[in-house]
Amino acid sequence: MLLNNFSSTDGHFLFIASSWNGTNQILVTTLQASSNHSLSIQNIFVDNSNIPTLFRAVDSTCSWHLLTLINRINPLLSSASNPHIHVIPRDWLKVSVKLAIFG
Repeated sequence: MLLNNFSSTDGHFLFIASSWNGTNQILVTTLQASSNHSLSIQNIFVDNSNIPTLFRAVDSTCSWHLLTLINRINPLLSSASNPHIHVIPRDWLKVSVKLAIFG
């Protein structure tokens, strides 16, 4: 299982299973909340391979709405000490989705 490769010293994890827009909003909200509560998220797991690339390198050809999003999320990632963003298969997120349903 995925978490067998990590230990408690790796810090808090964030699993995101959502649509493109949902992923972005979840990322913003979670990073803001973790900062407000002094929690350090060190690993983020997503199922969209575009996300790590998008936030690590700003392409001058990005449309204005993506640039706005990048400019909003990059400072949050920076203030969170630039957590590692891992792309994983959607099937691996099933457990976190089931847990989220129960609150």
